[in-house]
Amino acid sequence: MKGFGVFVSKRERESYDALSAINQIKQGKKRNFDETLDLGCRLNIGSSKTKSDQNGIRGSIEMPFGTGKKVKIAVFCADADKFNEIKNAGADYVGAEDLVDEFKSGSISCDVCLASPDAMMMLAKISKILGPKKLMPSPKSGTVGTNLVELVKSFKKGKVVYKSDASGSLHAGIGKLSFASEDLLANLHALLEDIMSKAPSSNKVVFVKELFVSSTMGEGSCLLDKKSLAVKTGDVK
Repeated sequence: MKGFGVFVSKRERESYDALSAINQIKQGKKRNFDETLDLGCRLNIGSSKTKSDQNGIRGSIEMPFGTGKKVKIAVFCADADKFNEIKNAGADYVGAEDLVDEFKSGSISCDVCLASPDAMMMLAKISKILGPKKLMPSPKSGTVGTNLVELVKSFKKGKVVYKSDASGSLHAGIGKLSFASEDLLANLHALLEDIMSKAPSSNKVVFVKELFVSSTMGEGSCLLDKKSLAVKTGDVK
């Protein structure tokens, strides 16, 4: 995903309806791998005095058409009797204190960490490892739950976790460029709708300032025309 500070493509000077923007990105220079299409948002948060605005937003959603990405999942569970069931659901790593030790040693690499509520205490020991990598399980991001089997299945199918940064910027992959454009559009709308459901009630102005789509190795981003979207993003200014 391209940073919001610098854009190099001429097409960013005008906005596109979402489907046209997706097609523009797909028509870019072909790479020797299947690139990911990213949705980037500039949100109107971070400057408010209310704590909810300062903390930004986070969440997770299972994409209607998946993401096309194979994810490695680590699951922290305090009940050893459930390990086999969780493993059979598709988890790559399952454990408790032993799994914590493996993360400490740096012998494990994964894309998603899940945990049961009663396993959260042990994660304090590796919070400085998981935190910077955005892997720390959290109820707000949908990565903590009692039904770990269903959580694993959901993330294997294409559940996406998102979180805005301190400046109010947020981005997430919504699928591969090889996907049908209509499927990518459906994923985009699903993600945006979920983001809008997190809009702080104190925010009385535009919540989503700008939206962009870009690809992993693309030369620029396409600015989306918010009026063309099926999801309301607040008053357009």
